[in-house]
Amino acid sequence: MKQLSHEFLTTIWTTIAALIPSAIGATIAQFYEANLHWRDRCAAYLVGVSVSWYSVVGLKAFFHFDEFFAQSTSFLVALFAYRATPKFIQTASDAASSLPDLIKDKIFGAKK
Repeated sequence: MKQLSHEFLTTIWTTIAALIPSAIGATIAQFYEANLHWRDRCAAYLVGVSVSWYSVVGLKAFFHFDEFFAQSTSFLVALFAYRATPKFIQTASDAASSLPDLIKDKIFGAKK
């Protein structure tokens, strides 16, 4: 049991350590945006971390970049994704609000 808990904690720590550069990059990207609501900031932060993480994995697997170059390149990719998130949320909510009521009820559930 002790070995299992040690492996579990090691896995958790490895995951956190791998996400730290992405989280720092998303935090730095938030300093560039002044007039965002907290909802948009949180969504953009999650998008920035996710895109940065997966782009590092993809760049290393596809192009065989070293760790530093993959992280610096993925920071730029995540920065673009971060900046596009509020516009994407606004566009998606506008599209959902223009749907007919019958389709809205099927997708989002009928209001009671």
